[in-house]
Amino acid sequence: MENIVAHSVAEVIKERRTIRSFKEEPVSKELISELLEVSTWAPNHKLREPWRFIAFFDEGREVLKEAIQSVPKPESGPGAHPHKHKKRGPVPCQIVVVMEDRDQVKEYEEDYAATCALIQNFQLAAWEVGLGVTWVSAPFIRANEFKEKIGVKANEKVVALLNVGYPEIVPQTAGRQSIEHKLTIIDSMSK
Repeated sequence: MENIVAHSVAEVIKERRTIRSFKEEPVSKELISELLEVSTWAPNHKLREPWRFIAFFDEGREVLKEAIQSVPKPESGPGAHPHKHKKRGPVPCQIVVVMEDRDQVKEYEEDYAATCALIQNFQLAAWEVGLGVTWVSAPFIRANEFKEKIGVKANEKVVALLNVGYPEIVPQTAGRQSIEHKLTIIDSMSK
């Protein structure tokens, strides 16, 4: 992969940021393929590899834009008011992450968790080579109109839309609460 800089896994995890503003610089299809290839090493039960990807580049991004715009916006409730961010420039690459939608709850949960682990792997691998990612889970990804327009099958679920590109702006860290507020340790049989 191009632009790899040696960092510890811990450093990459702590340094990674969600990027919402991208440079116009294109991202190579080969690099995206390499990053997805690495990301598939996520743990997944019985090696089902329940995921697949639809990547939009160049003029292909218009297909995605039209699919998003085809979804009726609710008049009230979640999704009624778009995020109030400044208008952003174009996103060089957009990837829809799709997984098999299973009827068995246990397998569905295992596959969903594995697909989310793959997405995190992708974000970390992308960050390591200088790319930023936004993980979008807006209501439109669940809409049938959206799924049909981009070729998602009836037995599949869209897990995320990933916006990918070289960061224009890297936000500062928001920090995290100390783990002592979130960790319960049980080290004996007594209560």
